[in-house]
Amino acid sequence: MKNKNYRTVKLKHALVLPLDYGAKNHVFTVSFKSYDQGLLPKAENFGITDPVKTEKFNQIIKMLISYDEPFFQWLEADAENTILFTEDPVSALKSAFPELSASLFASV
Repeated sequence: MKNKNYRTVKLKHALVLPLDYGAKNHVFTVSFKSYDQGLLPKAENFGITDPVKTEKFNQIIKMLISYDEPFFQWLEADAENTILFTEDPVSALKSAFPELSASLFASV
């Protein structure tokens, strides 16, 4: 059954390019969407074929999915959180969920 209560957080960035590119502001938007029950990532899509690593991948994905709602609350709480997640997703997850095991992040 698909999640009908999607959440989306959008971050609008302005990027100033160097003079040799015309020194223009280029605006782009990054969107983060909540998990869709029908779209579970597959390990092989990330080049993981070893059965042990595939199982570890599946465990990590399931654990991260369990944090979907609190993660979106954290993203929405402050624009700086969204910026951090855009620039450094692992640091953002560590900041949002300091209780998560360091070994989890070592495997990411």
